Amino acid sequence: MVTRVVGASFTITAYSGDTDYSVVVKTGNEASETTTFNLVPNEMLIFNREKALFKRLDINSREILNYVPTIEASYKFEDTPVATVFQQIGKSYGLKIDMEESLFNGCELTSNLTDEPLFEKLNIVCNAVGPGTSYVVEEGRIRIISKGCNL
Repeated sequence: MVTRVVGASFTITAYSGDTDYSVVVKTGNEASETTTFNLVPNEMLIFNREKALFKRLDINSREILNYVPTIEASYKFEDTPVATVFQQIGKSYGLKIDMEESLFNGCELTSNLTDEPLFEKLNIVCNAVGPGTSYVVEEGRIRIISKGCNL
């Protein structure tokens, strides 16, 4: 089972002696490469190795804590350069965030980001920069599109 993840918090359980492998998605999207399953939050995908069958299950937000540990990642930014904010968000999710950093010269952010999903964090930062700023997801990386700070 090969898993491709873009901005998700998830847990994969796949021990060699287990009959079933599982992928549980807390936030974001997940897809396997050969047989594709797009999972949404609070879904679980189980692969039975002996039968070579996939099974999708809905799980409630209480049950998800049994599979996906809570990670208390908090970002407190005070007069922090926006490029640095984007870089820290990308680093925490293991994603490459591409941007033209010179567009954000002199642009700083004061904000607290906590348990928001990745794309909500990006929306908050993009909205703070100005209406000419957005992002796109391309092949496992994120590209920031901007006309500059507060334009």
